[in-house]
Amino acid sequence: APTRLAADVISLFTTVYTNRGVDTWRTSWSANNNELTDPFVVSGRNIKKYSLFNFVGVEFGIATPANIVDASTMTHFHVDLWSPNPSSNIEIQLVNDASGTAAIGKYQTGQLGTGQWVSLDIPLANFTGLTAKNKLQQLLFVASGPSVIYVDNVYFRK
Repeated sequence: APTRLAADVISLFTTVYTNRGVDTWRTSWSANNNELTDPFVVSGRNIKKYSLFNFVGVEFGIATPANIVDASTMTHFHVDLWSPNPSSNIEIQLVNDASGTAAIGKYQTGQLGTGQWVSLDIPLANFTGLTAKNKLQQLLFVASGPSVIYVDNVYFRK
């Protein structure tokens, strides 16, 4: 479980902090055959399970503008991932829509450990192409092929 001070976190999904509104954890433009099991319960904890996916989009602030995340004062993006697939390499994308011009930041996780939880605490500066972070509205998980991932503790922090 995360241990950061709540005042230093903007949470999208945890059981520790108050979560911001999220329009959808699986957009209509996500890969056609993927499935989202939400909640998926592991040892009494609710997590998100994406199966048969090669990319999935999460939106916060598209349908409900109040859900836009202003991460201007945040320094990191955090997510915990687990995959049973060998050689899982996930690309994480953050999309900021500043005055109608989208800035898409991309981060390659590299090979994830198979069958173990991996905590990623990624400096926002490491998202190539993310030129602004004041109107974040989308998060994407992209894989090189069909895969299964479990997702927990999705938040921004400083």
